[in-house]
Amino acid sequence: MAMRMASEPGGISTILGTFYERDFGVQQLLWLATGQLRRLKWQPRTDGAGGADIEFEEKDGIVVHLQLKRQNAGKVKWTVAELRAQSIFDAAAAWLDRGSGYHFGIASSVAAEGLKDICDQLQYFDGSDLANLKAQMEGEDVRKKAWKDVFEAWGLTSDNPSHVEIVVARLRRLRLVLLSRSQDQRDSVTVLAELVFSGDPAATVKHLAAFLESRLGRDISASDVVAIWGNWGSP
Repeated sequence: MAMRMASEPGGISTILGTFYERDFGVQQLLWLATGQLRRLKWQPRTDGAGGADIEFEEKDGIVVHLQLKRQNAGKVKWTVAELRAQSIFDAAAAWLDRGSGYHFGIASSVAAEGLKDICDQLQYFDGSDLANLKAQMEGEDVRKKAWKDVFEAWGLTSDNPSHVEIVVARLRRLRLVLLSRSQDQRDSVTVLAELVFSGDPAATVKHLAAFLESRLGRDISASDVVAIWGNWGSP
């Protein structure tokens, strides 16, 4: 049964950043409400670059730390070197090395094309043929540079089999989320809100954005979202 929410609060959330960052946060709250996530925490970055550090636990127990990066100074993509300059790889290594139940992600409206390419290529690697992996990663110039830069970012070398194992294990748990700024994406969040809560879905999105702003830096559970329903409406 959809949960009913009261009339929308005044104004649109601004602390969460751009409209697509806000919609991404609202989408995660809706995933929390529908049981796809167990808990969620948003912490806006304070370095002036915008974005946020997001941590969430999925229903299977996987804990994900996601760095939300806004844009890359007007550029159309992120290179590995540019992400390294943002300390992404240091943060990723520290998080991923906690264990197999920890994943790390980068979310941005700008694609990390080279990094995505090598992550995609690893889907076809079974861990047994390092020579074939090397040929696969060095078979195309952009991919070759990205592969080389990843090792350098982590202070490792691709000629060392144990280092290759470390890099492969980390990259298999690296998530790259491309945030869409399209109207279709905004509409999809509104549709999901309509499925979860009764009432005006646009008002629901604004309510949830305001709630997320009020809980920045703190864990949010599904029961917290249910409490919103209790405060704003009745079943």
